[in-house]
Amino acid sequence: LRVGGLVIKVNNISCEGLNIKQVSEVIKTTPRPITIKFRDPSRFFEQLESTSYPLLKTITTQYLPKNTKYAGAPEQVIKVERLSIPPREERLRGSQPSDVLEIQYVGQILGKSDIVESSAEKAPPGTSTKSIYYILGSQNGPPGKFPIGWDLTLRGMVVGEKRRITLPFSLAYDKAGVKDKNIPPFATMVYTVKLISL
Repeated sequence: LRVGGLVIKVNNISCEGLNIKQVSEVIKTTPRPITIKFRDPSRFFEQLESTSYPLLKTITTQYLPKNTKYAGAPEQVIKVERLSIPPREERLRGSQPSDVLEIQYVGQILGKSDIVESSAEKAPPGTSTKSIYYILGSQNGPPGKFPIGWDLTLRGMVVGEKRRITLPFSLAYDKAGVKDKNIPPFATMVYTVKLISL
């Protein structure tokens, strides 16, 4: 267990959102033997940013949104699959917050084959490029031009890497969806993203 780990469950009792005193009380009063489930948020980023072998092909984490508008919602799952990555000697460095990323991407609704958004449609008019530029760490507000989950899932990417990212609705386009793109409310989104340059 490391500093920053969170107790999320004691036996079958949820500890999400409880302060340290409340968690302590749950542990004290729960009949023995007990099973404690922890979550370590920093571990997800360490795995995304790792260039050590063996590289994990699939990295997932779960979270329960803090916002009370999601009260009673199930845990949300974030999934990152490394589809391709350059050889070790070609990886100069991974992306970090505040980096400007040149990316190409397509977005789909989970379980559907239609592309509902892409970098090609957002590229500057009059250019032949299919890339867009994205400042990593710039989406900490309500969902807007890009999904807020990109700030979590594009970390550690190296030039030439391609990822498939599955974002729950709360990190994509939330409960509103995007009508002009036919993205319904509460849609889980899947993005295939390639990093062209840093």
